[in-house]
Amino acid sequence: MNTNNVTMVSLESLTPNPMNFYKSSELDKLAMAESIREHGLKVPITVMPDPDKPDRYIIISGHLRALGCQLAGLKEVSVIVEEYETEEDEMDALLLGNEYRTKTKREIATEMSWRKKIWSKKQGERSDLYSREGEVLKSTRERLAGRYKMSEANVDKYEAILVKRPSLYSPIDAGEMSIDGGFQLLNYLDAQDLTDLEDREMMPAVVERISPHLIKRVNDNKMPIEAAFYSVVKSISRLKRPKTRKEGAEGNSELKPAEKAAKPATPPKVAKSKSPEDSLPTHRCETPECVCYGQLVQIVPEKESNESEPAK
Repeated sequence: MNTNNVTMVSLESLTPNPMNFYKSSELDKLAMAESIREHGLKVPITVMPDPDKPDRYIIISGHLRALGCQLAGLKEVSVIVEEYETEEDEMDALLLGNEYRTKTKREIATEMSWRKKIWSKKQGERSDLYSREGEVLKSTRERLAGRYKMSEANVDKYEAILVKRPSLYSPIDAGEMSIDGGFQLLNYLDAQDLTDLEDREMMPAVVERISPHLIKRVNDNKMPIEAAFYSVVKSISRLKRPKTRKEGAEGNSELKPAEKAAKPATPPKVAKSKSPEDSLPTHRCETPECVCYGQLVQIVPEKESNESEPAK
């Protein structure tokens, strides 16, 4: 990959990359255009020569900036021209240029799919790119889970939905369904051999099999079929949590181990070794004139002797 200096080219000579799957909202485009009007294009657009059209370039990084320049009325823009040997190298640069943007679930799934291809190719060329001496080489699944901060099981779910029914990402990205719910719905549709979600004829079949009471409202024109369908989708996608009884409820045996564990364990009493003096009988003195009045004193047996003790 060769990098040339920054150069100025006509904005009309730039072509969006056909492999670019990232989408920008209208608000993002307007905000970018306003920023360019006020400060100009601070970061050049990264492009590559179009192999089929001389004097034209394909955008690698900077699709939103190019749209902002167009809305701002610019005729020429600054670019950095780069060349890539393979499609994987080109996509690797495109992913790198969008590393820190906010992404939809579908964009994340597409990214993961491309990274698998890129890593597979690079690892075949140089395995030392992914492991240093003494380290265990991680699987692609483990690396994707670590990069996107998700479990390995979720990596499989993202990929399965993208490969089998990518249209499921429309309700997922709209917040109408979770990844887990999409995966459950995917399994249900596959088991029932139903058509794609874009087919309206499929929607009544799903609603009737899962929630028959809703199909009656649809037939009575009290609810649109789309609303009934996504209501079913939400019920499928809702994660079930284990029921736990409130603290102190009767029959809640699950709380008892926790309560026992919370109480500090009483240390076992260790019997003290008794000395000969400890075994002597005691007596509490009740004579007010005595210095040991009210105290517990030991009764010392008199020594066996014929001699009489001196009087006190």
